[in-house]
Amino acid sequence: MLGATMAGASAAKTVGIIAGTGGIIGTVGAALMAPVTVVVGGVAAVGGAGFEAVCYFTDERITEYSELLTFMQHLDEHHDPQRFQLVTGIPNRQDDAIRIWNPETEELDRYLVADLYMVNGRLRVKRSWSRDVDLGVLMFVPDSD
Repeated sequence: MLGATMAGASAAKTVGIIAGTGGIIGTVGAALMAPVTVVVGGVAAVGGAGFEAVCYFTDERITEYSELLTFMQHLDEHHDPQRFQLVTGIPNRQDDAIRIWNPETEELDRYLVADLYMVNGRLRVKRSWSRDVDLGVLMFVPDSD
């Protein structure tokens, strides 16, 4: 009998805990769905998106194929071919590529120039299925003649 009474008391406590949790979840849900909370959250989201848009438009971006190809030709002329190479394709087809030394694999990785872009001096590769790859900072040092 004592065991049954204890089990009944334990079950009653569990039901009480569940009911208390339901009340907490309901209160938090009501607070999150309140008009004031929704409006404040919307204003914060729009403000954050606006800030990102301002940053996006203030970055110096180079995405034009001809400009990127000019940069890659300059790099090809002034760098060690064991570290950087420009592989030209068929004229007027935009299938030129670069090969860059990868110290992790100790091989030259190949990237199409059409997939490259620059943001604030950093060379990046566009990826459709994952995050873009940062290839590094491009720095131009004038020739000292």
